[in-house]
Amino acid sequence: MRFGIAVQSHRSLYGAVLTASELECESLQVVLTDPNSFKHDPIDEKNLGLFAKHLHKFIEGKTIVHTPYGMNLATPDEKLRNASKASLLDALERARIIGMDYVITHIGTHRGVPLEEGVKNVQNTLTEVMRETDSPATIVLEPGAGGKDSVGATFDQLAMILDGVPDIVGGLGVCLDTAHLWAAGYEMNSKAGTAAVLDEYEKYIGFDMLKVVHLNDTLMGLGFNKDRHYDIAMGKIGPMGFKAFINSKRMPKDIPGIIETPPGDSKSDDKRNLDMIRSLVVKKKPQPAETNLPVPEEKIEKIPEKTEKKSP
Repeated sequence: MRFGIAVQSHRSLYGAVLTASELECESLQVVLTDPNSFKHDPIDEKNLGLFAKHLHKFIEGKTIVHTPYGMNLATPDEKLRNASKASLLDALERARIIGMDYVITHIGTHRGVPLEEGVKNVQNTLTEVMRETDSPATIVLEPGAGGKDSVGATFDQLAMILDGVPDIVGGLGVCLDTAHLWAAGYEMNSKAGTAAVLDEYEKYIGFDMLKVVHLNDTLMGLGFNKDRHYDIAMGKIGPMGFKAFINSKRMPKDIPGIIETPPGDSKSDDKRNLDMIRSLVVKKKPQPAETNLPVPEEKIEKIPEKTEKKSP
């Protein structure tokens, strides 16, 4: 797993890369527009090109764009759904110019209509977006914390969405957020509990679809549907849950593990959380190297030759 941070970088793209580099991040997630609004500045290709130059110089692993937090692909409100679609297309275009790998989006809520209708809205919107963009970046769906009218917060609902979207270049992926999983009722504060959650994910989705993980603890109760992030291993999930999650052999190789913990007053908070998650990685024991070198002649035990006894 390649650890990195999430940076609110729409004001200072270079600053985002500099911060990640100083923290020795191997992956990076950025928000390229105002995260709390669907309004965004026109695309400045020159500025994004400079950002790309710095980004790919300092970050070796996958790079990720996060769309605005108010995205709702499931809503029956056509105006909101179209605004969400436009923001997703905009993020994909910026990712194409920069050369970023993934665009993460929240899924949204159905706002009281039947769940099936909300799922269909997500499927239709994603299909339209994928047919209208020429960006090679993968759209990555992030299940939420669950709750009233939520769509896609459980693995079975997420599978329903994915099964109804055609296989188009760029494609779809999944981002699992540990705090969201806990909030949605997935108990993963122990080795056995985490294994059971990953078993269920594999049953409905499969690890070939998992592109990103968000690493966040929480102080909220299990299944409370509250999206509140907290410092790594200091909340309800705890060190055992995170250790089991990040060291699972089922995790795709080199998957980005992005911490989205509260930033605090300085990057020292990010460093503390990165140090914590890195400390939970189980180091593989080096295997002794095999050798076929010839054994030195002096080391070979010589067996004395037998002598035949002469008959008297």
